[in-house]
Amino acid sequence: MHGTSLARVLVLLLSASALSAQRDPSPPRLIRDLDTRPLPPLSSAPEKFAAEGALLWFAADDGVHGKELFRSLGTPQSTVLVADLQPGVLGSYPRQITPFARGVFFLADDGGRGHEPHCSDGTSGGTMMLRDFAYGSASSIVTRAFAFGSSIVFFVEDGVHGSEPWVSDGTVAGTRMIADIEPGRPGSSFWGHVAREVDGRACIEFAATSGGTTGLWRSDGTTAGTRLVTVLGARVGTSALAVLPDGRSVFWTGASGVNSLSAWASDGTAAGSAPFATVTARIPFAQPFVFDGRAFFPAYDAPAIATDGTPAGTRVISSAQSGTQPFQQFLGVANGELWSWVAGGQLVRFSPGQWIAGPVNLPNRIGPILGDGGSPIAIVGHRIVYWEHLGELRSFDPVTSTSTSLGTSAGRAPLDLVSTQGRAYFPYSDPTVGVELGASDGTPTGTQLIVNVARDDSRANTSSDTRGYTTRANGALFEQHSNSTSTLWRSDGTPHGTTTAHTSSGGAFAEYFAEQGVDYLVEWAYSHRQRLLRSQGASTFTEVFVPGPPSMERYFRSRATLGDAFFVAVHSWTAGASGVMRVDVSGATSWVTNYPSHQVVRLGERLLVVTPSFIVTSPDRYRQMRGLLLSDGTSAGTTMLGKFEQSVSACYLPFVVFRDRAWFLALDGDGSEQLASTDSRAGGLAFHAMLRPGVSDNGVLAIAALDDAIVLVDETTAWICDGITAPRAVPFRANRGWSTTSIYAMGNRVLIVWPGDQGHTVVAVDAARGTAEPLAVPNFGGEPPCILGRDRALLRVRNQGPLGPSSYVNWITDGSAAGTRPLAMPGFWSTPVLSRGRIFAPAFDPVAGVEPHWSDPGATVTRIDEGCGATRSPGLDALADPILGSTVPLRGHSRAGAIAFLLLSPAPLSPPPLLGGTPCRFQVDPAAFAIQGSHALANGEFRTTLSIPADPALRGYEVVLQFVAGPTNATLGADLSNGLLLTLGY
Repeated sequence: MHGTSLARVLVLLLSASALSAQRDPSPPRLIRDLDTRPLPPLSSAPEKFAAEGALLWFAADDGVHGKELFRSLGTPQSTVLVADLQPGVLGSYPRQITPFARGVFFLADDGGRGHEPHCSDGTSGGTMMLRDFAYGSASSIVTRAFAFGSSIVFFVEDGVHGSEPWVSDGTVAGTRMIADIEPGRPGSSFWGHVAREVDGRACIEFAATSGGTTGLWRSDGTTAGTRLVTVLGARVGTSALAVLPDGRSVFWTGASGVNSLSAWASDGTAAGSAPFATVTARIPFAQPFVFDGRAFFPAYDAPAIATDGTPAGTRVISSAQSGTQPFQQFLGVANGELWSWVAGGQLVRFSPGQWIAGPVNLPNRIGPILGDGGSPIAIVGHRIVYWEHLGELRSFDPVTSTSTSLGTSAGRAPLDLVSTQGRAYFPYSDPTVGVELGASDGTPTGTQLIVNVARDDSRANTSSDTRGYTTRANGALFEQHSNSTSTLWRSDGTPHGTTTAHTSSGGAFAEYFAEQGVDYLVEWAYSHRQRLLRSQGASTFTEVFVPGPPSMERYFRSRATLGDAFFVAVHSWTAGASGVMRVDVSGATSWVTNYPSHQVVRLGERLLVVTPSFIVTSPDRYRQMRGLLLSDGTSAGTTMLGKFEQSVSACYLPFVVFRDRAWFLALDGDGSEQLASTDSRAGGLAFHAMLRPGVSDNGVLAIAALDDAIVLVDETTAWICDGITAPRAVPFRANRGWSTTSIYAMGNRVLIVWPGDQGHTVVAVDAARGTAEPLAVPNFGGEPPCILGRDRALLRVRNQGPLGPSSYVNWITDGSAAGTRPLAMPGFWSTPVLSRGRIFAPAFDPVAGVEPHWSDPGATVTRIDEGCGATRSPGLDALADPILGSTVPLRGHSRAGAIAFLLLSPAPLSPPPLLGGTPCRFQVDPAAFAIQGSHALANGEFRTTLSIPADPALRGYEVVLQFVAGPTNATLGADLSNGLLLTLGY
């Protein structure tokens, strides 16, 4: 196994349970309003509040840097970003924010090393990672962190010593392990802890289990000053510790499964440590509060206890209204009384000397959601500020026994509310600015928005003319038109991850695409000349040099990727300016061949180049002679493979790759079309079964490769061929009168969009069953469907309802008449595309107008690249979509090797090419993958399954699969299959 993060992925993927699946895409969500106001407000969504003195620390997203650490003194001017630890819009997502004397301790993810401990003095230069405890992209598990004098103490697993206590002064050099309580892994088990002073010096006391025995330990933060105070028992559990006014520590211990607790008191010596009382209750783990000379221990599922360190002064505490219902949190002292709340959202208070709490009458119960520090309640001066269960912020005044609304509502009880120096800080919800940082002194007039962190005044309600959506590595590219200007945008699906990439003041865009993480643009320089542009940064494109003499006419046609370069077929009428051009990762170019090229296809570790020639007429139809070149990507390694004749209508059909061969149509001697194929070897050209459409003069109009077959379509028939046996003819009915059609692969089915005099018809052909049936989709305009995974497609249909004919609705189909229906969601205004588990397209928003949107399609499978071997293309297919709680059948095939190892990893951003001169590429993360299993290849194939967990939190999670087969004669001694990107969903 490589990388600890992958271990967690495997645990999730191999522990599935049942879950009913809802498979419809989600309603479209606005990506970004490209014009100006008014607008729906953005929110920085502040959270993870922690305060020390006058300084507040929190995490927020300002719309530019992602979720990062901020600090504030409670004014707009003092609210600033501390550090951008993960540059870009993703953010480092700080958590476990813990202030201490020299700044703040927190966990953050810098984009490559997972969540690791950091410290900051409040400045960017003074923010640093203390240590990468969980190597690689895994995140450290910090079980506790608390201030200790001028330092911070935290318990963490470092991969060598197990979970042990560490101390830091806020610097890398000053970060060290205090003591190895339990040598080796998994380390010691920690229970309660308390920071305190003894004889004027800071120390900590904690309970830890070592060698099967739990003991009370005391430490001054050094290894030499760490010692065992007393043994508490064999693996007993321990509550949090409290320090009484007389200097003794008190806590509770109890064995698992035993309904009896022992109260202990300790003065820091073995002789002065002993149990003094026993109660019948379960262990209360919650944090105690010292008031009126007693330590009050709350509990979530047991009666709470208060003790003064003596048997007579130890009792179960209760509420006059709620009896012995658990006290879930003690808030602190206000107006001379100790305040708490009990299960069910009831606020109560203890007066000095009381064991029974008095109830407080509130108009609504306190919010039920618990945050890191308990219920969202804070003491501000003599008032209690709390979120009530409907999400309204309120204040209770014990002096007047009145509850007052503070004028802000979150729609639900937020997780964050913290107080310091007479003010409460919280996420302030405002209809104009969204959810931003707010503060309150407990009165309505003193409750206000501090700062709009995610302020953006540059958007409005005007619709943007966006079109031409296409996929890229981490999102989508699309085009916006305004007067005579065309602007290319790139988007990751977030408002501030949607930015301009290139603006053309005169030309138009013919195509834009992404290769090896770089954006490319084909732009019309003028009517008969295209130029290829390459992205050099966020918004800079430069022209890619085309070797040879300058050309007045040039067109960039098909392209294919092989290794660390891509190859594009260039057509020109100028000598020496046509052929196949290689473009490497740096943008450098060279000719592979100057022979005029029509199409380039990757076939294993070779390129197949289709060349145009001359047209020959015959009595029955036009014919065109074509040539096939085979290339390894170099000029010296490019040779002629053979020639064949093809009808003019078929010359526009793509070559499709199926089972390590490229398949195409050729003509026999009498003009009938036949299926032909070639592999990546010289002399590999072969001719297969004849196709005789009979009634059609137009021949085959479309071709597609599926999981188990090739499907060819003429005007009346679908031909299904598995590459071995004779093709099956499946007749179907469609609107006649047109000689063009479009075909779209969807798992083991194809959707045929057939134009006709009476409108467009959609016909679904099931290659496994050998059937064809029309799908009833009224008012379908013929736009290409958006294929969602293996067995679903989204159809954009013109609406004839009350919104008028200019609006659209979406239909969903699984390729059957029974599974074709309209969706209860608004339609898109142009054809959508699927990229990295999201649907991208413009859609109508009632406030923003027609703007870019995205939608969650649910579970999808995306094929990544092609397989790689010496002369082969081993393939991996998922035969179902990765629905949460389901099992996905997998099928792999390889013409070489005896065994295949299935690899699995989280989706990497950009997997690097392998070393050793091979064009093969890992699609799994080479730094964090695991072997899911080994499988013997029987007749060149293996089958297995992958269980998808039912955890809803995994929706949208991306996993990559790939297999390596060996031994083979490839450069690496093994072949690599294509990758499969699985986006988990419902």
